[in-house]
Amino acid sequence: MGWRRVLCCGLLAGVAFSASAAELPVEQQPKLLLRLLAYDHIFETAIPATATVLLLHNPEKRSGKQQCEQLQRAITDAAGQYSFLGSPIVAKSVPWTDASALQQEIAESKPITLYLCPGFDTQVEAVIGVTREQELLSSTGTEAYLEHGVSVALVRQANRAVPIVQLTNMRAEGRLINASVLRLAETRE
Repeated sequence: MGWRRVLCCGLLAGVAFSASAAELPVEQQPKLLLRLLAYDHIFETAIPATATVLLLHNPEKRSGKQQCEQLQRAITDAAGQYSFLGSPIVAKSVPWTDASALQQEIAESKPITLYLCPGFDTQVEAVIGVTREQELLSSTGTEAYLEHGVSVALVRQANRAVPIVQLTNMRAEGRLINASVLRLAETRE
């Protein structure tokens, strides 16, 4: 487990930016997300054959769909260089229609996380109801979604990449990240 800690520490400590906006560039998010997920206790006993990141977008919001497409390309690019605990990485983008369709997609895809792309307004709680029922970790690049139940937000603070982990939300999804990694993240209750 030592090599994962070294990689994660290097990634969390070594990403710098020239701007000070809160939004983390899409191309910076895949490595940070995958490194954090590698420390999810669920993967200590069962490593997936394929590490699928399910990207959920609101089809009514063009900008959110565009960012979702950019993130899918960034994950695909990262998958050419990295694996997730030895498993190949796949990004799958799906539109939000309703909770039932999302449950079916999760059952078929068996993702390691559900990433909410920007553009969700009132639907976040419905999405989180599904992730909690399915015990699937939710993640996003939109910090405000933490207030609506998402577990992990990937943001930029003081010119560095920072995962914000909302512990209450994470526990509600039945997930737990190793404490050594949580010390490198911003945690909230």
